[in-house]
Amino acid sequence: MILTEEDKVKNEVRRNMENERRRLEEPNYGYHGGDDDDNYFGSHQNFGTGTNQHYDSDLALAEQQRLEEDRILRQIQEEEFKEAERKIREKQQDQDKQAILKKEKEAEEQKLRKQQEDERRIREEEKEQQRDIKIKRLPAEPAEGSPNAVNIVFRTPNGNNLERRFNNTDKVQALYDYIDTQDVTFDKATIKYDLIQPRPFLCLEDQNKTINDYFEGSTHERVQIREHSS
Repeated sequence: MILTEEDKVKNEVRRNMENERRRLEEPNYGYHGGDDDDNYFGSHQNFGTGTNQHYDSDLALAEQQRLEEDRILRQIQEEEFKEAERKIREKQQDQDKQAILKKEKEAEEQKLRKQQEDERRIREEEKEQQRDIKIKRLPAEPAEGSPNAVNIVFRTPNGNNLERRFNNTDKVQALYDYIDTQDVTFDKATIKYDLIQPRPFLCLEDQNKTINDYFEGSTHERVQIREHSS
């Protein structure tokens, strides 16, 4: 049988009580006589009634002393019990408090996880909606060899290439829409980028201009996807 902390404390107090009671019940407890005891009782055994009264008085005094010591012992034991119970209550209260705090923390963490998951789901839904819009808005790819076709190779941040044909009359926005519909891996959490040519440096920042405005008469171009934080 597994004992609780309270049972262990009470058993210890009971053992102390029993040991103290045995000590009090020992024959020589409270007796302070010596070698003269025999002389005392021998010299008084002929005094008749007076001697018996004196002996009875000593017994009554010893009994009174024993009762007082028992009372003090019980008082000490009661105080020990109360102190033990107080400590047990405090320990239980502390455990209950810790359990409540743990549940509150777990509930708060679960609430935060749900909130983050909801926000992520909303972002994904919005991203998918925007992707669908851009797919529908993306102009049709001209046939190979079309006189107005411009073949553009895009260099992604992770070093891969994407390639597609556009009409030179298409707006630069079509280039950005195309990138946004592809599975391009970006290093930064906020996906912001522009399209550039490093040498000579050229940034296709005006999305309302046509491709021909930037690459007049060209049929083949290479551009780079450049990430930025703002």
